[in-house]
Amino acid sequence: MSEMIFQAIGVCTVVALVGKLIYLIWERALKRAKKPESYGKWAIITGSTSGIGVEYTEYLAKKGMDILVISRSESKLKEQTDALKVLYKDQNIKYIAHDFTATGDVRDSFYKKVKEECEVMHNAGGIGILINNVGIANQYPQRDDELTDKEAADMITCNVDSTLFMSRTVLPFMSKRDKGAILNLSSGSGNIPGAYIAIYSATKAFITQYSRSLNLEYRKTGIDILVVTPFYFVSNKYRKDKGSLMAPMPDVILKGSFAQLGKSGLWQAHGYWFHCIIGKWQEINPFAPANGAKRMEAHRESFRRKKERENKAK
Repeated sequence: MSEMIFQAIGVCTVVALVGKLIYLIWERALKRAKKPESYGKWAIITGSTSGIGVEYTEYLAKKGMDILVISRSESKLKEQTDALKVLYKDQNIKYIAHDFTATGDVRDSFYKKVKEECEVMHNAGGIGILINNVGIANQYPQRDDELTDKEAADMITCNVDSTLFMSRTVLPFMSKRDKGAILNLSSGSGNIPGAYIAIYSATKAFITQYSRSLNLEYRKTGIDILVVTPFYFVSNKYRKDKGSLMAPMPDVILKGSFAQLGKSGLWQAHGYWFHCIIGKWQEINPFAPANGAKRMEAHRESFRRKKERENKAK
């Protein structure tokens, strides 16, 4: 009798595991994601003038969405929006210049202006998607006490505050329509201890946890929230001439993130299949944090030697 019970438990366990596997394959790989343009007319992108922010902006403009881009350099924003206006004459292209490390009255007046723009967008097709992409990182792998107080504060303000308050500004307008999407750019470094990038990885851990929690809060509405946690990819922070298996081009991350947008039960995506493998391996590998620290130490030494050569050349 007991043997039959154990056999029944075993069969039920196998059936449950197979069922979950089939569901995951359907939900993550076979089921179509929602189209970004289906959420509304407007897209807002922060950190739009460099790296993957450029890719998101151009991609959403090609989808026929009206665009509001926000970044620090007004000259770069003007150049970017002028180019988009030439290509997409029938679309609204706007920009707001803002340094996301700003605090106090400057920050308050900025979010007041964003809210006013949101009112306009809400009445002109609705805010479809917010891409929280802006962020800053260490110039090179550094111990915590090697960063100045300003560098530490700027990293937290830019990475954390921007994601938090841009989301809080936009969400009420999406809630009015029960429709919209927020895509937050985080990092795989926020999932495990990040030696020599302690503050940066901690800000990314905040973004990841905040996004996953918001996803659950809004799951019964038409608002989808997805956090993207890639590892290295070609950008202004990781400069390479071409992509590789470990570090693809930014458009690979973009396409991978949109391929998962709006799928039920999915709040986090690496954006690239090989980064997913790396992430899963790190979760089960007890030596991953220590190995990561060794790689960062090698990067520190490489940076030090480079600086020595530059100083000798002067």
